[in-house]
Amino acid sequence: STDRAYVVTNSQEQIHQMGAIKRGESTSGKELPITRPIRQYFHARTNQPFASARELQDDSDCEDTNDWLHALSESLINDFDDVSDKEKTFMNLWNRFIKCHNVIADRDIPRRVETFILMNRDKLIGADLRM
Repeated sequence: STDRAYVVTNSQEQIHQMGAIKRGESTSGKELPITRPIRQYFHARTNQPFASARELQDDSDCEDTNDWLHALSESLINDFDDVSDKEKTFMNLWNRFIKCHNVIADRDIPRRVETFILMNRDKLIGADLRM
């Protein structure tokens, strides 16, 4: 829930107490519990909101549970005749990466490319995929 309570006060003592509470200090000598704001979390691939914390724990998009999908995608790319083997290897690496690391907006692309390079550096150098 996003309900918030607002208190209107003129008392300097009440204002002091509210400031202490915001800073996590106790006005009665007892330690106050630290509360965290309630946030809405979203699914990594579908961007749908999670209904419960249980769903958040079950979010496993980065696991290779869709091996059949990767195999089909790689098979379709490998069927191209007018693309070199290096280009096919690069496309297969990129597609595997991007299916796990979704790009939502254009501004995310440079960060994703950098992450892709860092994660696949050895493969890119080993297969001489530098252009």
